[in-house]
Amino acid sequence: METYEVDLYSRPRLRDKVLAVACFGGLFAALVFCADFFWRAPDVAQKPLSSIAIWDGLQGLLWGIGMVFIFSPKTSLKYKLMVDEVSMSGEQATGWFRIRKAVRKGMIRSIFPVNGRFGASSGVGVSERSRFGARMLGWVFLPNTLPEFERLRTLAENWRVSGITTK
Repeated sequence: METYEVDLYSRPRLRDKVLAVACFGGLFAALVFCADFFWRAPDVAQKPLSSIAIWDGLQGLLWGIGMVFIFSPKTSLKYKLMVDEVSMSGEQATGWFRIRKAVRKGMIRSIFPVNGRFGASSGVGVSERSRFGARMLGWVFLPNTLPEFERLRTLAENWRVSGITTK
């Protein structure tokens, strides 16, 4: 049995971080503004609405910066891929849980590209179900950062179901 361990996340680009700050900041600013608008305290009710919006926008921006740069996880996720003669299985540890998915030889129905976003690595997803079923119930991930990515991809393509059988 061959075992590969890969980091699923690399350092996100600055553009991705700025986009995340804008999304978190906008969300927090909208929530705080709605709370100030609908449940006004007596001291807030005397201020003009534009100054409240500016103050809530600044609070949202600070919360967005805090969420992206301070409170974001610093560790990368480890992904373990195990390949033997009859199956491929991937295992990912997320906090207290271990998620393990497996595909068997001769049962693979779909092989599809997986695009990496926000620092995640891209690669190929392999599943015993259709592409929609794989998105709903999981798949084995073959990251393109593996040194033997092409060999594993052709192995998965060789294990693909050749025809549809009915019972």
